[in-house]
Amino acid sequence: MRKKITEMRVSNIDLENASLAKRQRWAELQTEEVEKLYAEIQSKLKQIPKEQWTTWDVESLKRVEAILGNRRADEIRNDIERIMTLAGLSYGLERASHYKKHEMLKKLRDKGEGT
Repeated sequence: MRKKITEMRVSNIDLENASLAKRQRWAELQTEEVEKLYAEIQSKLKQIPKEQWTTWDVESLKRVEAILGNRRADEIRNDIERIMTLAGLSYGLERASHYKKHEMLKKLRDKGEGT
């Protein structure tokens, strides 16, 4: 009888050599779990007076918010990349072109301020 996926053993080699699709799916599942836990924390925070929070509690919550912000930003970047690909543009080339123009304008501004 075949084992269910949840009952199968996974070795470190399998984890380290997972396909891109598997890693992306794991990240999605982790992000969903993190979002759910964060929502639970936020609802519990409303019931606890701020005086009971330590400085570490405040700092750790800031770190969690940063993690969530970074994950959300990555999801948005992936969506933008997908839209640009569907529109026939290369996300990587467009991004490189943008940063090149940005740096050139910055140098011109800095040069103009220096004279």
